[in-house]
Amino acid sequence: MLSPAELASVVERASRFAPIGQIVIDARQRIVAWNAWMERASKLAAADVLGAPLTEVFDELSPRLVQTLQRALEGPVSAVLSRAFLRHPFPLWNEQFRDRPMAQSVTINGFRDPRGDPYCVISISDVSREAQREALLAHSAAELEHRNEQLDSFARAASHDLRAPLNTIRSFAELLREDLGVQLDATVEEDLRFIIEGVDRMAQMVTAMLELARAERAEASFAEVACDAVVDEVLEQLRAQVESSGAVITRDPLPKVRADAVLLRQVFQNLISNAIKFVRDETPVIHITAGREDERDVIGVRDNGIGVAPDAAERVFAPFERLPGAKDFDGCGIGLSICRRVIAQHGGAIWFDPACDRGSHVRFYLDPPKRAPSPTAPVT
Repeated sequence: MLSPAELASVVERASRFAPIGQIVIDARQRIVAWNAWMERASKLAAADVLGAPLTEVFDELSPRLVQTLQRALEGPVSAVLSRAFLRHPFPLWNEQFRDRPMAQSVTINGFRDPRGDPYCVISISDVSREAQREALLAHSAAELEHRNEQLDSFARAASHDLRAPLNTIRSFAELLREDLGVQLDATVEEDLRFIIEGVDRMAQMVTAMLELARAERAEASFAEVACDAVVDEVLEQLRAQVESSGAVITRDPLPKVRADAVLLRQVFQNLISNAIKFVRDETPVIHITAGREDERDVIGVRDNGIGVAPDAAERVFAPFERLPGAKDFDGCGIGLSICRRVIAQHGGAIWFDPACDRGSHVRFYLDPPKRAPSPTAPVT
């Protein structure tokens, strides 16, 4: 067993050669301990600083740091200095980053010795590498945001620039039909119809491209959302399509989920609209499903439509992908692609249920990120 004196020597030696900086100050903020790490980081030997006030050794300390030290001595209390508020509390330098100050994580702990005299130990960790990684990530994120804004601007400009000549072509085709009047024979009429339909399809694709770009760029704002209320709004928007088709729509009790209400509405609108549209020679029968699976709320839209073959169940989520059986229906194959992008923003997944033996059953779940803690002031 070590004697108290030997144990104190071991503790002192361990502190002196610890892989972090350690400074101990007394009630008057005079330095009484200064370990080897501090000698290397500050280029000041312990013999030159012991007994000196901390504010003389470091004459440009933040008033906030000095006040925190004083509170720790008077408490005694502990504090962690957030790098969001004090990035470089002490003028220290990292040998690998000679051109910039050392980024630091600082913990302050007040204590009293056996006689009741107050002291404070300051522990300093070098987090320069972490700070460098954070700076690189922030730069990359800013550059990505800038590029996304450029792409968004390009998509809007391209949409406008493409629509203009399409409108011109359509207008002249209509004028040609009027100019020919009674001289318009069946062959020319059919040619003009093909021109106008082709222009309309191209215009739909341009609009779809812009919608896809918007879905990719949309920033989600997560909150608790009642899916029943969202579906009510969607059915009101689709009232004309529902009434003209005679669609019968039922639903299970739908859960409340953490989602962006606007983006979730877009998902339901695309899925329900598709379920109404892709039906041949019969009344659309649609059921909105909901249940718990693997501790998740799984929601779906089941229909009696043309269905999707198992080997195409993944392909239909690609932009502008239209299956052979869907070519007789209006649209340009963008709805499911938008749904997948929105649900990916919510950390979820969307798929066709292979167990559905008639029509199709599109199912999805959401798993949005939890709220990130906001930066806080130093904890005392």
